[in-house]
Amino acid sequence: MATVAFALGIFARTPTSLLADTLMPWVFVTVPMMLVGLIPIVLIEALVLWWMSAPGWRQALRVSAAANLVSTLVGVAGMLLAQFTPLAEVGTERNAVVLFVPLFFLSWLIEDPIAWRMLRPGRPGSAVPPGAPAPAGSEPPPPSSAFPAPTRSRVRSGTFAANVASYLFLAAALVMLEAQAVSEKMDRMAGPSSVGSLRTINTACVTYSTTYGIGFPSTLAVLGTSGAVSSTSAQLIDNVLAGGAKSGYTFTYVAGAPLGGLIPSYTVNADPISRGTKGQRHFFTDQSGVIRYNASAKATVSDSPLQ
Repeated sequence: MATVAFALGIFARTPTSLLADTLMPWVFVTVPMMLVGLIPIVLIEALVLWWMSAPGWRQALRVSAAANLVSTLVGVAGMLLAQFTPLAEVGTERNAVVLFVPLFFLSWLIEDPIAWRMLRPGRPGSAVPPGAPAPAGSEPPPPSSAFPAPTRSRVRSGTFAANVASYLFLAAALVMLEAQAVSEKMDRMAGPSSVGSLRTINTACVTYSTTYGIGFPSTLAVLGTSGAVSSTSAQLIDNVLAGGAKSGYTFTYVAGAPLGGLIPSYTVNADPISRGTKGQRHFFTDQSGVIRYNASAKATVSDSPLQ
């Protein structure tokens, strides 16, 4: 069942238009996500069961795999039925939040009796006969030196702790995905704005060069307003941009070396002030007017141009 919650959380981050293009019910889109989430969840729950309830690692792994498989199948059936209820009309992201706690308890209620059925002493094929201690040699021993035969209360506590551990892992994974989604959203918001600012600077530089006949500006500040219109106060860009920082990005303007009294070139770098919160990508442009970008480091003239 934890895999169902995992799939719902991932699904909530998927664009609705993309899902609509699949031409399939959303439950089928989430099945691959469940399979991906099942492996770490089975391993986490097996480790906790081995620690608290099962006499051996391999037995704990079998119990965890069987219990999670059953609860996942139940969850898939529930998701299929949910498509014909009012719940299907509610946003998937809200579903993921609202159903998180109920799915946890439902998962525990399904998995606990399965674990007890497989671990109880005296069960045919059980590793622990009634009243006997855990066998030695055939399985890696649990952390304690002498592991008693599983009892109903110990198995119940073990399955509860195992589900807590798996849902904590699930919550951490979803928080990380949410943080990544927020970061990407900020980049989508800040990126176009910074690119627009670079285009503004390029246009202003060309206008400055043709107007004053001294080549490109020596600094970004002279393109702003500091007095009457002149080569040192061209009034071609707003003073915020002329100050070198706007919309979460810093703009670093470097004029080329003068040649014959003219400045023939320039470069501008636009970098996020706080990468990951204000933007992700780095941008570069020069007198060619081509804007280039780098996803992880300061952009240069050798980076790919924006399409």
